Order: sequence, then structure tokens, then C-alpha cells
Amino acid sequence: MNHADNRVDELLSSTMQIVDHMEVDAPGHNQLAAVKSALAGLQGQSSAENRASMQAALADIERSMAQLQNSVNRDYRAEAGDDIQGYESLAIDEQQKNREAYHGKIDSKSLVKMQQNIEEIKRHLQ
Repeated sequence: MNHADNRVDELLSSTMQIVDHMEVDAPGHNQLAAVKSALAGLQGQSSAENRASMQAALADIERSMAQLQNSVNRDYRAEAGDDIQGYESLAIDEQQKNREAYHGKIDSKSLVKMQQNIEEIKRHLQ
């Protein structure tokens, strides 16, 4: 296994860890489960023969993640009282008092990191 393949596996593993720690509400739960399942199916497949199928799977994952991001951001905005900037400017202790908004923030930022990982995986597959 070459360096690029190792890096792809590391990124997939890291992305799976992020998914495992997310707490999305019911509407996004199925999408998150689909993303997790698709990522799990890609682990260990980062060889040259599988690149095309991996790229197609990653495109599907990105579509699911975009829908999930919209749902998570909508919920987060509502929980933060339509003022995400104001909420994030609070001290962390104050943010944590609103559990739903705090988890919305974490999930939103987790999805951003997942997208960054997917982008890096795609670069390694080229």
C-alpha cells in the first residue's frame, strides 16, 4: 500500500470517528446513517483498481452530507435563536447551557471537517 492509499484510509477512519460522535435529530438521522454506511464500505478499498468506484461513492456521500448540513444548520440556527454569531460569541460555559444549540454547533462544525476530509481523499484519488 502506498502513501496515498494509507492517507486515504487514515482520512476515512478520521471521518468515521467524527460521524460516531455526532448527535443529529430524527430528520437527519437516516442521512447520517447512510453516510456512515457508505464510508464504512470504502474503508480498506483505496487501491488503484477501486479509485473510480470510490470517487462515485464519495460523490454520493457528498450529496447526502450537503442535505444533512442544511438540516443541521437549520436546527442549529433555530436553537441558537436565529443568532449563530451571537451564540458563538458567548463564553463556552454559556454555550453549553443550551445543550441543543451546543450540539448543533458541534455537528455543524463536524460536517465541515468531514467535507474537508472528503476533499482531501478526492485529491489523493486523482
